Amino acid sequence: MTNTGRRIVAEGRLETAGRFRCSRCLEEFRHPVSVPFSAEYQAAPSGGEPGQGGETEDADEVVWYHDDVIDTAEEIRQSVLLALPMKPLCAEDCPGLCPRCGHNLKAGPCGCTLDDVDPRLSALKDFKADLES
Repeated sequence: MTNTGRRIVAEGRLETAGRFRCSRCLEEFRHPVSVPFSAEYQAAPSGGEPGQGGETEDADEVVWYHDDVIDTAEEIRQSVLLALPMKPLCAEDCPGLCPRCGHNLKAGPCGCTLDDVDPRLSALKDFKADLES
């Protein structure tokens, strides 16, 4: 944390490991998480609420603190949530689950045949066969 005179600037990095569930195979896995953190804190004006006169134009970017106590928990929580993957994968090449029987394809093939073709698209299958011959 750095005191700039008007504000306290907090910067750092959170290093941890998170437990996730793979979006393809549904297995749980651990993955390292590294999150940069930066926030500016300013003492709340005495005798009033923040936003009532006297603040600078960038008051929306400042987190207000009271009684000489700065709590960084909420800003760190938001940084972590923004850094988490939307679709966590245990591996980039994770094959996922069989759409027919639900078998985890990481453990090997399941034996299902997936030749079902939507009847509306069956003409395209014939078209492809004609091109290859």
